[in-house]
Amino acid sequence: MSIVSPCIANCKLDADDVCTGCKRTIKEITSWSSYSTQQKQNVLIRLQTQKLDTLKLGLDTHSSKGWTVTPS
Repeated sequence: MSIVSPCIANCKLDADDVCTGCKRTIKEITSWSSYSTQQKQNVLIRLQTQKLDTLKLGLDTHSSKGWTVTPS
């Protein structure tokens, strides 16, 4: 099974060597082609979890400003 890279061609590393586009570390980017399917899936799961956490933080920020957030 071939897993496509999460690269979105918006490549720029931040001070921690994390891509501001796809959010992978420099090690994950440079090792992607040699990663096993399981390793790639682990990276994708981490990225998805990180994205959900970021969205949750945004919702929490809005609720502190008087917005009501109802969990689904």
